[in-house]
Formats: sequence, C-alpha cells, structure tokens
Amino acid sequence: MVDRDRVGELLVAAEAYLDDVRRFAAEVGREGFLAERGEQYRIEFPLQQTIQIAIDLAAHLLADTPGHRPGTLAGLFDALGERGMLTPELASQLAAMARFRNLLVHWYAELDPVRVWDLVTTNLNDVDAFLAVAAAELET
Repeated sequence: MVDRDRVGELLVAAEAYLDDVRRFAAEVGREGFLAERGEQYRIEFPLQQTIQIAIDLAAHLLADTPGHRPGTLAGLFDALGERGMLTPELASQLAAMARFRNLLVHWYAELDPVRVWDLVTTNLNDVDAFLAVAAAELET
C-alpha cells in the first residue's frame, strides 16, 4: 500500500533539492563548476538526493500496481512506463538518471564533471515531469 503521507513528504523534499541544484548551478556557472571541486560537491549532493527521491517515489507508485517487480533501480522507471504511468521517453530518461545516481554514489572518484554539469543543465525537467506525475497519482 502506498504511504500517501510519505509520498507527500518526498515530493516536498525533491522540490527543495531541485531548487538547491538549480540555485547553486546558477550561482557558480559552468566554468566555476568545472574548475572547483568544492562547487562540484555542492551540486552533486543535492543532485544525488533528488535522484534518490525520484527512485523512492517510483517504488511507492509501483507498490499498488500489478505486474513484475523490477530488479534494478532503473527498472522501476521502465516498469512505470510499461504500466502507462510514464511516457516511454520519460521512463527511459529517468532510468538513465537512476543509473547515473549509481555513478554518483559508487563511482564518485571517476565522475566526469562535464557529464554532471550536462545532466544538471539538460535533464532536471525530466525530474519535474516525474514529480508532476507522482503528485497527480497522490491526488487520485
């Protein structure tokens, strides 16, 4: 059963982390981000939290739906796409973001700052779209 209160809390937290990522990125800019490891740390943590919350929300959304249970974090988004809760394109983008989260958490020493910056400046709208889906599901 979906814990509606928890989903609501996660939505609020995701919005706060997204705001932090966007604000920090705007403050430092691309060159500052690429040049200063401290700025990378400042953006990578809330980015990681944002993606993790999206993963947690995906698991909540799947909790009450029939169908297979994915064996990977990325698979959560694929399963939402298969159930028609996400468009195939959005499911694919979010699955890629879940795999990127694994890099942030487990392969942080090998992160390419350019790749992080590109994700921050081009893919956060995918998270916005997913949060809108999660919020709509919460209201139904």
